[in-house]
Amino acid sequence: MTAIARGSFDTFLGIDLSQSSIDQTRSIVEFFNPELGDRFSLQCTDFLDAGDLEAGAYDALVMGEVLEHVEEPDRFLRRLADLAAPGAYIYVTTCINAPAIDHIHLWRNTDDLEALIERCGLTIRKALRLPYEGKTIKEAVEENLAINVAYVLEAE
Repeated sequence: MTAIARGSFDTFLGIDLSQSSIDQTRSIVEFFNPELGDRFSLQCTDFLDAGDLEAGAYDALVMGEVLEHVEEPDRFLRRLADLAAPGAYIYVTTCINAPAIDHIHLWRNTDDLEALIERCGLTIRKALRLPYEGKTIKEAVEENLAINVAYVLEAE
């Protein structure tokens, strides 16, 4: 919603594998931004297999709380790098050390995740690391506590 409200983008595209997520997103966008009309579209498809996405054509990409749910997070990060236009704004959030039944991938520290991000052709421009409440990052890692992370990235 922030990208829609603050950005000067002509069109918006949302992709999700879950039809219920697509339906919920459609309801939210139509409620808060009904003026978008056909400038906003949603596709229920696998992000990795969406063949109609043009490489290097997207000025902003947002991936929120996805990487921990997929078997090959490196493929998702490489796909972001491939789709990004020069100078694109790329925003990614995920979690560290946050075991849950639907979390397929579990990073134990921010260093491992950040090394993966860079191996996938992305540069970290800004990083926000939010450790478990009342703890430092070091304490959260040592005590195996959750850390939420948010990154502003740029494709190389």
